[in-house]
Amino acid sequence: FNHVLEKEKKSLYVEWFQLKGAKIYAEHLKEHIDNMKKEAFLGDFTSIHPLLNNKIMNQIYDRVKDLPYNDMYSRTIIFIQQLFDLKSPENSTELVSNFKKYWNVIRKSVNEVYTEFLQKEYLFSADRNNLLVQLSRNQREYYEEDIPALVYTSFLLDKPNNIQNFDHIFIDEAQDINYIQFLLLKTFCPTSSFTIVGDLNQQIYLQRGIGSWENLKPLFDFNFMSLEYNYRSSKEIMDLATSCLIKTDYKGTGILETGVRPIQYFFNKKTSDTENWLRIKKRYLADWLLSKQSIAIITNSIEDSEKIEESLYSIGLLETNVIRSSNSTLDHSKITIISSLQVKGLEFNHVLLYNPSEKEYPADNYFSKLLYMVMTRALYNLVLLIIDNPTSLLEEADLNYLCQNVKE
Repeated sequence: FNHVLEKEKKSLYVEWFQLKGAKIYAEHLKEHIDNMKKEAFLGDFTSIHPLLNNKIMNQIYDRVKDLPYNDMYSRTIIFIQQLFDLKSPENSTELVSNFKKYWNVIRKSVNEVYTEFLQKEYLFSADRNNLLVQLSRNQREYYEEDIPALVYTSFLLDKPNNIQNFDHIFIDEAQDINYIQFLLLKTFCPTSSFTIVGDLNQQIYLQRGIGSWENLKPLFDFNFMSLEYNYRSSKEIMDLATSCLIKTDYKGTGILETGVRPIQYFFNKKTSDTENWLRIKKRYLADWLLSKQSIAIITNSIEDSEKIEESLYSIGLLETNVIRSSNSTLDHSKITIISSLQVKGLEFNHVLLYNPSEKEYPADNYFSKLLYMVMTRALYNLVLLIIDNPTSLLEEADLNYLCQNVKE
């Protein structure tokens, strides 16, 4: 998503996917299903029996309109059954059967309702209206970003019978959860209390996330607490990481001052990768391995990770562990080689950040958060391995926070 789509198309998809998790999307989805309920009662039911006039049907509608859509369907049949049993008992069975035939056409699956919903033009902002309408109307498969809205659609159609409530729900990494996901949690667990923890500076998914804690106010009556001090990464690493952020309402302060500043280590392009990694082994990895503390090489892709593993093998470093999927197992006795989008939530004593280039970390708000996140995986030592032109996000940091550059 971040690297394959060209910039303009990526921007459009970001807006589209963010919309799919937004408060207005949930509101329009509920409005769509409420309109379906109204439309279900607009037909001429007197063709089945004169008793089913507008007045009677409106009275039934008022009694069932707040039910989930398919519960409304079932409850309406019950009311019709009771009406005919009272007013026309001799023909009740036949009349109810005729009504069901007429009424069955309103039944909808989640897929049918959501597909119809995607055709609604009022979902889209005026400035991008035509492009977003086209994307929506041409959508032929569901994306991950559709799942919360599909679950909410299912809830509005058929309220689950057995919902397990909890006394308290604790949510971590909450910055990556969108409004509709929070809405579902609150809807399914209405009496639960919540602890919601997150760091907006680590919201590393362009297409989803809460954006601001203020967006939760319609759902929760909450007390907001800001944690100002970081007791994990050293002060020197935190100073570097926060200096790279472009736009933030909060910058944490590192407490542990080690006197060890992050380093920019420049690859020698006149020599081979094997020779460069041999120098890095002698300067950093050998001592870190002797300390038996956790080590990570954070890359830009799984492909990069695999190439680095081959280079380390060639210089005799065989105790490596490439993280290829979420099912991979961490082993801190080995050098962990892991991509930037896999590393969130982890921490290591020593980190080599591989090739933080302008291409991989262009100077925009999203990539500044990604760079912040990967840097703060390091507890005590952070070395930036510079191969291509370094990201301009480091320009301020280079002057103020990095130690003298290392070139060999």
